[in-house]
Amino acid sequence: MSEEKSMWTGLLHAGIATFLGRPYYKIEDIPTITKAAVLGIPFDGTCIARTGTNYGPRALRDASSQFISYHPYFNIDIVKEYNLVDCGDVQVVLGNPKKTIDKAAEVLKQLFKKGIMPVILGGEHLISVAGTKAMSETYQNNLGLIVFDCHLDTAYDVGGELYNHCCPWPRTIELSGGKFKGSNIAIIGVGALNPKEEWEYAKKHGITAFTIEEIEEKGIEEVTKEAIKIAKEGTDGLYVSIDIDVLDAAFAPGTGVPTPGGLTSREIIKAIRLIGTAGFNAIDLTEVSPPYDKGGATAYLGCRILLDALAANARNLKNREAKT
Repeated sequence: MSEEKSMWTGLLHAGIATFLGRPYYKIEDIPTITKAAVLGIPFDGTCIARTGTNYGPRALRDASSQFISYHPYFNIDIVKEYNLVDCGDVQVVLGNPKKTIDKAAEVLKQLFKKGIMPVILGGEHLISVAGTKAMSETYQNNLGLIVFDCHLDTAYDVGGELYNHCCPWPRTIELSGGKFKGSNIAIIGVGALNPKEEWEYAKKHGITAFTIEEIEEKGIEEVTKEAIKIAKEGTDGLYVSIDIDVLDAAFAPGTGVPTPGGLTSREIIKAIRLIGTAGFNAIDLTEVSPPYDKGGATAYLGCRILLDALAANARNLKNREAKT
């Protein structure tokens, strides 16, 4: 009865706005039984399109109040399986993307060192560099990366600036000391409007890009299975990054660059369930821009994607534990 009452109390907007109404903890105070923690990085200082993703973490937390933690498809209660907590937001350095990324990476390293999986709320897509940097500085061996994005984001620089939300994967490769290799990076949902130079960078570094046309031809399930194989081959950890603009603008209008002809919500939910079932070690969701999100549909969808990912990953963990 107490659990049921607590669930409904959360849905009725009681308490402060944390993800799923979970307790807020400073990282040094997180209980030892915790397996996953939410962290926001509210930064959009390098955006070349419509700004507003700095409000993304707050919008995702607000939207999460409309969801419960039990996932019937996987028969998993996300809160119970992870003892999920919310660590609030990184204090960004205004006007300085590099310092912000370095600061966020140091915070995330603390989570990795405690054996806690980060669930990162953006912010623009540059914030993923904080996650991949922290992961590469914590893990000993090679790592894989699966990205959902209509953009390649493989620009080496933008106007001479290396830290930009068009450049997360070149920085990831460089800063990882060789642990994130292009041959273990797969980008799902790439659309037509990507510069030739970014395609050339991807080809040079062995990054696999699955276009919308390829997804139409093969189906999202087959493409996702190929992406998992690429990212898991010879690696000891998987980072998953979701740019909400991979979705068709009909499903995700609240973002800096809405995408005509992108993925459907059902396609990304199917894909993220497959990836979660295969297992991952960190996840982020970026580019939700509340000023353009009429009715909050994009933030709600972002929450749904994260919850399906976490439930599927928890099922993977339980299955592995059952075999040992």
